[in-house]
Amino acid sequence: MYNLIFLKTASKEFKKLDFVVQKKIKLKLEILCTNPKALEGNMKSLKGEYSANLD
Repeated sequence: MYNLIFLKTASKEFKKLDFVVQKKIKLKLEILCTNPKALEGNMKSLKGEYSANLD
C-alpha cells in the first residue's frame, strides 16, 4: 500500500474541480494506492507541458 501526498497547489486545484470529477479522481487514486497493478492498461500518458519520458 502506498501513501499519496498532495502538494498545496495540487490540493487547491483539486478543490476547484466539480464534485463529480473530484469523486472519480479520488476513487482512481485510492485504487492506485492500494493496488497499483489494478489500473494497468487503464492510464494514458500525459501530453504537452506535463508530459514526461518515463522509459
